[in-house]
Amino acid sequence: MNKMLNKLNELNMSLRNIVKIGGSYYIALPKKWVKEYNIDKVKLLNIQFRDDGILEIIPLNFGYHEQRLIKLIAGPLLKRKLVAAYLKGYEVIEVDIKEQDYKEILALIEDLQKILIGLEIVEESEKKIVVQCFTTNEYQLESLLYRMDSISRKMYIDAVTAYEKGDVNLAESVKRRDNSLDRIYFLTVRTIRTRIMNPLTSKNERLLLLDYRLLARDLEEIGDIGEEIAYLIGKEKTVCELGGIINEIAKYQHEIVKNILLNKGNRCGNECFEKFQYLRDTVTELRLAKDNCYEVLHKINNILQKIKDIQDLA
Repeated sequence: MNKMLNKLNELNMSLRNIVKIGGSYYIALPKKWVKEYNIDKVKLLNIQFRDDGILEIIPLNFGYHEQRLIKLIAGPLLKRKLVAAYLKGYEVIEVDIKEQDYKEILALIEDLQKILIGLEIVEESEKKIVVQCFTTNEYQLESLLYRMDSISRKMYIDAVTAYEKGDVNLAESVKRRDNSLDRIYFLTVRTIRTRIMNPLTSKNERLLLLDYRLLARDLEEIGDIGEEIAYLIGKEKTVCELGGIINEIAKYQHEIVKNILLNKGNRCGNECFEKFQYLRDTVTELRLAKDNCYEVLHKINNILQKIKDIQDLA
C-alpha cells in the first residue's frame, strides 16, 4: 500500500475517501489545486463524466481573471527563460537584476521585442524590469499558420534564386524575413499553449492543437533552411536551373498545409505519397548530375523531408 501511495505522489496524484451523506457522495478537493486555480473565487464547477469512466472537474470562473505572473532572476540563461515564459503564456514577467547589469538586461529585452509580438516593458528600475505580454488568445491559428506557410515557401524560392543569380541583396532579404517568421512562430506557439491549458478546451480540439504545434515547428524549420541557403550565396552566378523543381516543391508544401488546415477529415493518400516520391527522386537525380550545386540541393532535400513530416500529419 505504501509503495502505491509513493507512486501516486510521484505522478502528482492522490487518493480521496468517498463520504456518503444521505443519498449524496462527497470527496475533498486537493488543496494545491484549489490554491493554484483560485477555486475559492469560483462559484460553480462544471462536472463532466466521460465514456472511459473518468470524471472531469472544470472550474467556471465567470469572468474572474488573474494575470499569470512569473519572477525571474537575471543570469546567463535569462534570454532562454524569457522566451520560455512567453511561450508558456505568462502575461507578466518580473526580472530581478543587479544594478551593474541594468543596461545589458534592458538591451537584451529590447532585442527580444523584435521577435516576440506584444512584449512591452511596463516598469523599469536598476533593480527590476517588468515586462507584460499584450496579446490575446483570440488569434485565428489557421491564419497564422497560412502566413508561416507563405513566408517559409517564399524564403527558399528567393534563396535559390539569389544563389543562382549571385544576388546578394535578395539573399539579405531572405535573412531578414527569418525574423518575421520567428515572430509569427512564437505567437502561434503561445496561442496554442494558452488554449491547451484552458480547461474548457475539448479533447478533440486539444488533439488538433497538438497537430498545429507540430506544423508550426516544421514550417519554422523550413524557413531556417531557406535562410541557410541564403548564406551560401557567392558573388558569381551559379548555373543550376532549379527554378522548376523548387516551385514544384513549394506548390506541394502549400497543398499539404492547406489539406491540414481545411480539416477535410481525410488523410493524404497515395497521390501525396507519389508526389513526394517524384520530387525526392528528381532532387536525387539533380544532386548526381549537378556537382556544382550539390550543397544547395542538399538543403532542398532537407526541405523536402520536412514537408514529408508535415504530410504525415495530413
